[in-house]
Amino acid sequence: MPYITTVERIGIRKGALLENRDLIVETLNERFGEVPSSISEAIVQIEDRRQLRTLYRQAIWSTSVEEFQQQLNGLEIAEVHRNISDDERLWQEIKQLEEEINKPYITSLERIGIRKGAVKENQELVIETLYERFGDIPTYIPDGVLQIQDHGKLRSLHRHAIRSASINEFRQQLDRH
Repeated sequence: MPYITTVERIGIRKGALLENRDLIVETLNERFGEVPSSISEAIVQIEDRRQLRTLYRQAIWSTSVEEFQQQLNGLEIAEVHRNISDDERLWQEIKQLEEEINKPYITSLERIGIRKGAVKENQELVIETLYERFGDIPTYIPDGVLQIQDHGKLRSLHRHAIRSASINEFRQQLDRH
């Protein structure tokens, strides 16, 4: 197992959060057209990956932007009181520093982590979209998605996962990548 520094771990977490937020908005745009900026702005404020995953599923299943907005409004964004790890404490300190200077500081290792986190999150959300839309899917589909490391190709596959009428139609797109 490769050694991952704390800074790279923070980058992976940031990349996953950024990608999750982007894919929620992309899913809504693909399904309903341009979404109100108030929705995008609210999504950007969410720091909890579990809440973002819940919203992602809502973006897939909502029948309208208004229904999604109701789900978003009902989401209680509360800080959970618990012991925080050293990594989380460092993450909070970095966020506070970024807010104070109003510009994020990103090290090379963090940038690498952000890319890794974005790719991993995109892979997971493409697969999750397929399971949500089509139920059981052949194992070669998730295996094929996990082989792709190119962010642009994964974003394209995400759009196809939303648009495809069948798992076979998606498989044809996957085979092209």
